[in-house]
Amino acid sequence: MRAWWLVAVLTVVGCKQEAGRAPEQVAAAPSDTSGPAARAPSPPPAPAAPGLILVGPRQLWEAYAENEVAADMKYRSKQVEVTGLIQDIAKDATDNIVISLDVGEMMSSVMCLVPDEQMQAVAELAKGQLVAFHGTVRGLLLKRPVIKDCRVAWAGPKAKDKIDKESARLFARSVESCSFQLMLRLRGPNMKRADGGVVTNEELRALAESPNTPVAKMIARARADLADAGINSVSCEQPALVLPIRCDEGEAQSKHPAPECRLQFVDAVINEMQH
Repeated sequence: MRAWWLVAVLTVVGCKQEAGRAPEQVAAAPSDTSGPAARAPSPPPAPAAPGLILVGPRQLWEAYAENEVAADMKYRSKQVEVTGLIQDIAKDATDNIVISLDVGEMMSSVMCLVPDEQMQAVAELAKGQLVAFHGTVRGLLLKRPVIKDCRVAWAGPKAKDKIDKESARLFARSVESCSFQLMLRLRGPNMKRADGGVVTNEELRALAESPNTPVAKMIARARADLADAGINSVSCEQPALVLPIRCDEGEAQSKHPAPECRLQFVDAVINEMQH
């Protein structure tokens, strides 16, 4: 795993630490639109809804390919945030907007059914673009997972776009400054310590408040770097911020990384998280 700080969090949090007062929130209210995660075509980033399940297109596809019954129990009728690469933008036989998300398999995809009121947002998208949707899992249709009521929560770079190193650097600093919140969003309430135990909120508070841990120092440096760039507030609820963490973990665990994880921009962000 290239993002060493993620290992550090899970290792340090396994140590017994005295809990203190609640730490300051990394994000003050909504972020300003100049933040690195907001430098994308309209619409602007939207905060995640409470209880939203974070899932990648390939992750959802693999769950249904392995066991439809188990996948339905986990995802069907649940609200999700799915971030991936657009494979196709089209309309079906009844004139409904359908966006296909790449899962890295021939003749397959995750299908997002988009309501008509999102037409203008969809008109600004393109094939090969990184995008995040909020929607509700409907189940399988023609052997493809379907998400209904999909709404564009974030639109990012396209696969063919030239890498903007400064944007990648600031994006990485945003991920680092929100590290605790993002891991909780990604892993849910049962985040595991290095010893296999469940991480408690008290342990996270103690770790966040301890100024001498490598992770706390990293967060401080990330905030300072963002402030130097004129970014004083980053919303840790912005959809795409969890993507580098998910991709960095998945790359170490899978022989077939998700298509969005092979995007040059995502790789550049992960590389920046080493520095």
